[in-house]
Amino acid sequence: MQLLQIQEPNAIKEKRRIAVGIDFGTTNSLVAYSSNKEPRVFSDSHNNKKIPSILSVSINQEISIGSEAENSLNEDKSVFVRSIKRLIGKNKKDIGRSFSSVENIIERNGKILLSLNGLDLSVEEISARILQKIKETASHNLGEDVSDIVVTVPAYFDEVQRRVVKTAAESVGMNVMRMINEPTAAALAYQLDKIDKGTYLVYDLGGGTFDVSILDIQKGVFKVVATGGDSDLGGDDFDYLIAQEIEKEVEDIKFSAALAHGRKIKEHLTEEKSHKVLFDNTSFNITRRHFEDISKDLLDRTIKITRNTLSDADLDYDNISGVILVGGSTRMPFVKEALISLFKGVKIYNSINPDEVVAIGASLQAENLTQGSGDLLLDVTPLSLGLEIMGGLNEKIIHRNSTIPCSVSKEFTTYENGQTGLKLHITQGEREMARDCRSLANFELKGIPPMEAGNPRIIVNFTIDADGLLTVSAEEKVTGVKQSVEVIPTYGLSGEDVENSLKQSMENMQRDHEARLLTESKMNAEKTTSRVSAYIEKDKGLITEAEYNSICVKIALVKEEAISNNRLKLDNARKELEESIEALSALRLQRRVGELEG
Repeated sequence: MQLLQIQEPNAIKEKRRIAVGIDFGTTNSLVAYSSNKEPRVFSDSHNNKKIPSILSVSINQEISIGSEAENSLNEDKSVFVRSIKRLIGKNKKDIGRSFSSVENIIERNGKILLSLNGLDLSVEEISARILQKIKETASHNLGEDVSDIVVTVPAYFDEVQRRVVKTAAESVGMNVMRMINEPTAAALAYQLDKIDKGTYLVYDLGGGTFDVSILDIQKGVFKVVATGGDSDLGGDDFDYLIAQEIEKEVEDIKFSAALAHGRKIKEHLTEEKSHKVLFDNTSFNITRRHFEDISKDLLDRTIKITRNTLSDADLDYDNISGVILVGGSTRMPFVKEALISLFKGVKIYNSINPDEVVAIGASLQAENLTQGSGDLLLDVTPLSLGLEIMGGLNEKIIHRNSTIPCSVSKEFTTYENGQTGLKLHITQGEREMARDCRSLANFELKGIPPMEAGNPRIIVNFTIDADGLLTVSAEEKVTGVKQSVEVIPTYGLSGEDVENSLKQSMENMQRDHEARLLTESKMNAEKTTSRVSAYIEKDKGLITEAEYNSICVKIALVKEEAISNNRLKLDNARKELEESIEALSALRLQRRVGELEG
């Protein structure tokens, strides 16, 4: 496995180059700049460090972003969209009511658009406009145009989701120097690179996503050894539960309004034992205890994912040097209490504002890339990536939890004589059969010189870059014919998808193993029967009619056992067939020698 360069080639020379770190958040986004390892988070024109990830469209189709959009939420004729990050890389069927503007979603030619007061905007365009607002905030604070950025993404964003973020940023003039996982950025913010070594768990409960990462730190080298999470679980879901309680008691209230109040009530309950809101003539009161009772299932989901991530890393609780809290929702008292109970005696890191810690870490990495640093960040891929090979088998190329960036090559060949093309089906998952894995892409390598099966040498290379984006290439070594594809899946992969994939892999391990062995036996049987059939037809004169008929019977028996799906009987039948032609093979060799001597 080959690690690719992370630090910019001319980083140390370009002392004046300015780069900022962006936390592109589900609920709020932040931008920070670091100089001499002293980061600061910038405020927008409304003096808000947290820039709401909101876009609104007025009745006149005027677009507002951030704080301006948030201020327009009470205008009856304005339509707004928030939590857009939850839609990145998804299709309409993946979206639930927890997305606040689901009623405005339309699908056109397989692409999601949001219809806002007659203005149809794509997820990519809305993301780009929010990033443009962030860029303007940074430029205003620094007094010059800013284009170089490090932007953070959830650990479980897959290739297409990362690609959307990167493309959106580039469309508004940003140069994405690096995309890093949000939990990794948080570890940088706490300057854990200064420690000699340690293993840290990052618990990130943001507005729309939940991530757990376990980082191994050795003298400035950050390595993510395991990740877990759920891209459809976050603070928004806790707000949603409060909004449901409001709907029960307050008549004729719009759910969007109830949800906006839910967010504020949750924040109050962080400091208060109860909170009361007056809606016209209706008084709504909720206690922290009641809120924690109705939210228990959500908290339990985060704890379960945390336990599973530890198990994936083959670690016990006492192997963890510290737990880092990230995301505004970690301020909820019962979150910290649950983690203290789980990691008894382990230090909980929460001294940096959990809303700002990711942006701060990103800004430090931006400074590293422009001014030079010894820090090295190594992330991992959540599921194995591979190819479908003959018989529908799944051949893993880059295995799950492999360190990225990385590049892995493997040699393949043709299956049939005279084959001039090779179709490559790229898969993601842990199952033994390709049909049980996620299909990522298909492409074809053409122009292979016609040779006997097994002679062409085809090198397939899988490369994951520092941003987690996958490129697959195939090259036939004799002719140099080459083809490649950047893998872009059709929809996002959530942490729950990953967890389900691993669970299904474990549950079906024995069955999958047996299915693979049976498929390989059938392929070997097919090769053997084809080879033997060709032999006896070509050299029929070398054996008696009885021997010929006996071999034909054995060929028929192999084909019959292949249909019966009994692997042991099939292997025995194939073995008997191979033994039956040993004499024929000896006669063929003897005849060939005679021809050469003659």
